[in-house]
Amino acid sequence: MSGLVYQRMWDFVQRKHPDGSDLVSRCRKVDLPLVPSPKEPKHWLMKASVSSKLDSIQNYMSSLQYNHTGTQFFDIVKNRPIISLMESARLMTVECLPIKCLEAVILALYLTNGISGLERFPLSFKSCFNEKMCHRHVVLAVYHAGSYGALGMSRRDTLMYKPLQYSSLTDLVLEYQERYSEVGHKLLKVVVGTPVTHDSRSFESIVWRCFVVNQWWKKQPSDLRVDVERYAKDMRTKMRTAEPLFPSRPPQQRSLPVRRNSLKAERSASSESLHLPHESSHTNPNP
Repeated sequence: MSGLVYQRMWDFVQRKHPDGSDLVSRCRKVDLPLVPSPKEPKHWLMKASVSSKLDSIQNYMSSLQYNHTGTQFFDIVKNRPIISLMESARLMTVECLPIKCLEAVILALYLTNGISGLERFPLSFKSCFNEKMCHRHVVLAVYHAGSYGALGMSRRDTLMYKPLQYSSLTDLVLEYQERYSEVGHKLLKVVVGTPVTHDSRSFESIVWRCFVVNQWWKKQPSDLRVDVERYAKDMRTKMRTAEPLFPSRPPQQRSLPVRRNSLKAERSASSESLHLPHESSHTNPNP
């Protein structure tokens, strides 16, 4: 975490807490014991099912806890290339600081890279509370062997992780709609992105918005299922197969480029051989 972000966090505490600067000065002077860092799950070393791997990844993200400080510790720009976002995710595993929903999506992409047969795509929501306050939320939806699920972080436990057990994308979204209604929110909009590549060194950008359903709460479930499943079927035909992190086939060796000096030397040698006189195969009888 940079010094600027660290100072912003203390400034926020100073503005919001009743004790203000006195609390900040007391906390910054106390030598607190080191907090143990959670261990990053390495799925390629785990001999388990995909569902078990997703459970361990979600448990790791939950151990980081949700960020309630009011400031975001990691700078996430959604249109940055994947290679840059994966570097931010690697820093999350090093710093082990609390994260929010957008950071959790990037971290989940980083931790699920290379799981064979697993497809990931962003799933965003816009909800309204008390007809006044609008809230936005995003999770990482996953698809494997005909089942859907989701990874993520939220203030509410019911709006984050969903196990790999939903038979359709519509059932997954309707599950979130039901959980939103339990906390007094009305679901206004659902946005689905496209599958994200497993290549952590790709310079592509994540497509966060490809299929949008506005005024979700006004539509009938049957009509929603037709529209959503039509897009889900089209998306499944374009899904990319996950490649292993450590390929068994060694990389092919590339031939070294020919240096220009050596090439000139070869050309000069060949031109000299053309101008040299040929020796006769017959001997001269007169010495």
